[in-house]
Amino acid sequence: MVSMAMKIAMFGPFSYPPKEGGVERHVHYLSENLEKLGVEVDRVSWKYGAGSIQKIGLLGINGYLKKTDADLVHFHSTAITFSLISGLGRFSANAIATIHSFYHPEYESSFRMKAVASALKLPYVLALKRIPKHIAVSGFMKDEAAGHGIADAEVIPNGIPFAELQRVESRGEYESDVVFAGRFSEQKGIFDFIEAFGSSNLRAAVAGYGDPPIEKKIAGLCGKAGIRCHLRPATETMMQIIKSARVFAFPSKYEPFGIVSLEAMSLGKPVVAYKQSGGPLD
Repeated sequence: MVSMAMKIAMFGPFSYPPKEGGVERHVHYLSENLEKLGVEVDRVSWKYGAGSIQKIGLLGINGYLKKTDADLVHFHSTAITFSLISGLGRFSANAIATIHSFYHPEYESSFRMKAVASALKLPYVLALKRIPKHIAVSGFMKDEAAGHGIADAEVIPNGIPFAELQRVESRGEYESDVVFAGRFSEQKGIFDFIEAFGSSNLRAAVAGYGDPPIEKKIAGLCGKAGIRCHLRPATETMMQIIKSARVFAFPSKYEPFGIVSLEAMSLGKPVVAYKQSGGPLD
């Protein structure tokens, strides 16, 4: 194994264990595997702080960058946008951003998320253009970045803990014919799933999370349609729910990578998805 003697400041939506979304899992797995290569990783999160994870507000990025002795700073998700406010300081040539997605208000289901996406859409692109190096999680994302004038992105796909997933076992109480797992939003196609399978004879299930009003709405629609609804399952439980299904359906209308589809395939499940997805369909 090659050792890499360097220190990286990783700004991402860390939590431990990862609870919501592919980006949380991405930064968790990436940091763990960099450390196996001998890289020192300073985990910085605006969502959670405990153990090896420092919690720093998004408006505190500037103060952190002034004090850290890291060799490289790596931005993910919302931290990219707020780097526009903080500036890069001495990291103007040693900063990198992983492009997991772009903001699309039209695909959000709640007023709050539509407002957030609308407000951050342009600053996010401007911030990306100030960061000198870029990674795209899929060819699909690389093409979208190029459309915004960011033409240098190198494609490095998301990874998953394949060996760990091979140990996941199905559970009788989670058995279904077809399952959806992910964030409850218009983007992810949860309403298409309920419409398609609610009137079928198949045993359907959904597992995921969203804003409280959306969770309440999905739970109600599933109840009427006879679809089992698992709200905010832990990551381990989510994998068991997928493993216990015959087919994984992920009708996302805009999917930069679709890490959950990769996880489903590693669990031995056939995946049904719309064509406009990146990652496994690249």
